[in-house]
Amino acid sequence: MNDAVERPIVEPVAQQPPAASAAVDIRSAMLTGIFVMLVFYTLYFAASVLMPIILALLFNFLLAPVVRLLNRLGIPRTVGAALVLIVTLGALFGAMSLLATPAEEWIRTAPQNFHKIEEKLRLLRQPIEKIQRATEQIEQATTAGNKDQPTQKVELQGPSLTSTLLSGTPGILATTGVVIVLLYFLLASGDSLRRKVVSVIPRLQDKKRAVEILRDLEQDISYYLLTVTLLNLSLGACAGIGLYLSGVPNALLWGAMVALSNFAPYVGAVASVIILAAVGLLTFDTLGQALLVPGIVAALAIVEGQIVTPVILGQRLSLNPVAIFIAMLLWGWLWGIPGALLAVPLLASFKIVCEKLEPLQSVAMFLAP
Repeated sequence: MNDAVERPIVEPVAQQPPAASAAVDIRSAMLTGIFVMLVFYTLYFAASVLMPIILALLFNFLLAPVVRLLNRLGIPRTVGAALVLIVTLGALFGAMSLLATPAEEWIRTAPQNFHKIEEKLRLLRQPIEKIQRATEQIEQATTAGNKDQPTQKVELQGPSLTSTLLSGTPGILATTGVVIVLLYFLLASGDSLRRKVVSVIPRLQDKKRAVEILRDLEQDISYYLLTVTLLNLSLGACAGIGLYLSGVPNALLWGAMVALSNFAPYVGAVASVIILAAVGLLTFDTLGQALLVPGIVAALAIVEGQIVTPVILGQRLSLNPVAIFIAMLLWGWLWGIPGALLAVPLLASFKIVCEKLEPLQSVAMFLAP
């Protein structure tokens, strides 16, 4: 009698060899890298198309609460959107016309101003001038034997500043027109676009979740953009008042520059301090009075960046300084100065989106301070 118990034969599960798994990982990494490169390629070469769309979306988030408030007061959305757009454009064009004359004067006298700054900084350049004179003496000694040979002088003359600005005017006007038209349609449509996005979702539970996410996204991004805009305008106003009390001419122009450049944190503040240091050297004779001009802006920027903004925005809407700097480098490389100014609003909007989507919450934690 055979007491052996028959046992079921269990076939071993086929496992993927380590080499095949490594090949799959490498292939996935290569595909991801190709996708990222294609995204950067598209952003760079489609800037003329994508930039107006992004500007219109950001302005829509900024102005949509005002249109919604007018709608609650009984004003139709189409009329409210037109009113808000007209008032906003009137304020912008009024400010530009007010600042155009001093800005044009500063640009026209820029070469003479740079010469004056160079004269005032001559004391600081004395060690460098000694090195330059020694270098010139060495060059003269080297070329002493070639005095009979004529020296050819080549001058490269580029286009003037006025022609450069005028050459970009058609593109600027076209971009402005696209932004205005698209912004009006976005403001006038209201929640219809959101409803159309939700309508394509099949399940009711997913529809409710999508409505909640889109509503929270709009509220958070609108709050962030409105808060940052008001903070930058307040900083520019305080800087303009401080410069005016210090006796700096065209204080309104420099206050507007501080407000605009502060949309690029850290870099904008540094650029404003450097420019106003030159303005102080041109305005005052003593070094102490000249350094007071950039000192006012530096003190205001430190208070705003380290105390006021973190308190008002809170930890959730704050951003990592490293991420801010990388974003400004990336968008500045892609789209120039407009990209650097848009980098932080885009980064903040991306962080808010990542917070609402569970698979991307780890990215939001990385972007947090």
